[in-house]
Amino acid sequence: MTPPTLARTGALIGALLAAPIALPAAAGPLRKLPQAAARGQADALVDALAHPKAYARELAARQLARLPRDAAAEEALLACVGRRDERGFVRAACAFTLSRWKVKDADGPIAAALPEVDAESRYWMAEALHHLDTRAARAAVAGLQADPDLYISASAREWSR
Repeated sequence: MTPPTLARTGALIGALLAAPIALPAAAGPLRKLPQAAARGQADALVDALAHPKAYARELAARQLARLPRDAAAEEALLACVGRRDERGFVRAACAFTLSRWKVKDADGPIAAALPEVDAESRYWMAEALHHLDTRAARAAVAGLQADPDLYISASAREWSR
């Protein structure tokens, strides 16, 4: 193995110095969305539910939970939960906000989405159903007591007490 040449070392140093410049561009939604929530800008957060990056959509859904219930946001979150092509963790974040707002009509779409998402997202959607505490939500949670995933079934048994 030969020692690194000056040119390769210079290129490495240049790449390391450029990295912090690229980070703020990627971190844009990570800063802007909490700021929008702090200002009460539900419309900006609803717009972010269509962001091309899934992490930004998830963050927007979670930040909406900090705001009072909003009809346009509620509609967008319900659409998010029902969207089969959406990532599971984004759908779970949308379910989280709907449950915190106590949107009673959300129990059906959340329960219908349970078999369509990964196990971790299923757990968080089940937790959202538990938090909603409607008759349909309680029935969906009780149905998860026999789930093959240990964490989901144990939590469902605990929540059904």
